[in-house]
Amino acid sequence: MTVLWWPITAGLTGADLVKARLDALKIGLSIGVGSGSVVALYLAWRRQRSTEADLDNRERALAQQYEVLAHQQTVAATRQAQQERVADDARERRITELCTKAVEQLGSDKAPVRLGGLYALERLAQNNETQRQTIVNVGHHGVLSTPNRLSNTASTVASSHPRALRSSAWTWTRNPAG
Repeated sequence: MTVLWWPITAGLTGADLVKARLDALKIGLSIGVGSGSVVALYLAWRRQRSTEADLDNRERALAQQYEVLAHQQTVAATRQAQQERVADDARERRITELCTKAVEQLGSDKAPVRLGGLYALERLAQNNETQRQTIVNVGHHGVLSTPNRLSNTASTVASSHPRALRSSAWTWTRNPAG
């Protein structure tokens, strides 16, 4: 700008020339400072935009991490529930197998085998409250359905294993109040 004012002031002399050139210098410096201010504002705007973009990226990364964590927790809960169902199924299968074997023993012709079946049913009834009454009913039915062998079993039990007649599971079913 000063370069443009210099030729324009070529016809002036003395104090007017100095004043015009000084004004041209002031205007040129003002334009330079103003341009520098605009550049400084532009750089500050870019820095602010970059900082905000970085914060947005961090927020998105944290949100993604939270989603991944929530998914992992859901998967872990599902896996644990599945393992619990499998354990419950295995426990129920084991109870069924033991009860089936005990009932098979009750149908035996040999008194010690029948006695073993009674003990097995007693143990199942004591250890499984939810199935206790069903197991006791099966035991009673198994003993009562073989009247020919009942006297042999009762005498064998009474002579060799007096505890079998006082079994807590069998006493509980005969006397629910006690």
